[in-house]
Amino acid sequence: MKFYPNLNLYSFYKKNLPKSNYFSHRIPDQTVKNSIDNLNRAMNVCEKNESFLDFGAGNGRYSCALLSEFHHGYGTEVDHSSPLLEVEKKNSRYKILWGENAIQKVKEKLDLIIFMDVIEHIPIKSIERLVKSTAKLQDKGGVVYISTPNAVRCGVVQKSGIYFKRFTYGHHKHYVSSELIKLFSQFGYEPILLQYEDFPLRLFIKQFNIGFSYLDKKLSHVLLYKYLSLPVIAVINLFFLIVGPLVAWNEYVNRNDSNSGQTILLTLKKL
Repeated sequence: MKFYPNLNLYSFYKKNLPKSNYFSHRIPDQTVKNSIDNLNRAMNVCEKNESFLDFGAGNGRYSCALLSEFHHGYGTEVDHSSPLLEVEKKNSRYKILWGENAIQKVKEKLDLIIFMDVIEHIPIKSIERLVKSTAKLQDKGGVVYISTPNAVRCGVVQKSGIYFKRFTYGHHKHYVSSELIKLFSQFGYEPILLQYEDFPLRLFIKQFNIGFSYLDKKLSHVLLYKYLSLPVIAVINLFFLIVGPLVAWNEYVNRNDSNSGQTILLTLKKL
């Protein structure tokens, strides 16, 4: 089993993040660094690092990280996304598959399949079919990594503001970990690692991280702002440099707390 250093993985992510991404390149995305560190643990379970699938790849940020260690990969998405297209353009080893049934277009076995904040968007009537398709794409030893809202912390989806009947592309279901384990076990998977992320401290810091980053990106085309804001950006970077390790430590020590963690992180392996 190969070990992939977390630092290298995050560095590759930063270097290859699409310029058309919605957030600033001048402010460190500390909360994503924590998520990539957790993804790193799932990668370490993989027996091979030939191919991966980023299901519901969004802006391609996790694909950027995976491309540092996998020979090639795929990303699936329903709607065309400029950042995702940029990832494909920059990486000849990466191919985007478009459409709701894009997973059916993959014609090879995959070592890793990730569902990052996407399982909750799948209609309940379609979820079993998706897991079945996933299992067909993996041989024994194939790894699945899931990040999805924790129903224990987030509550039932019908009471959520992002319920699909109230919000376009909203959530169809919030799961508890046992439901996901039971669902995938029907198709030959066993849980390898279960933990949680997005505890209160991280969620609090994330609001500032995203807010500052989005605002800086929005104003970056204004030349005067770009230069006058340099001292402020330096202070913000220093703040996240200091707070980042504290957030990471808090996430790590609480990783088994299913009552407080907003997000389930589940790594499964095919038997």
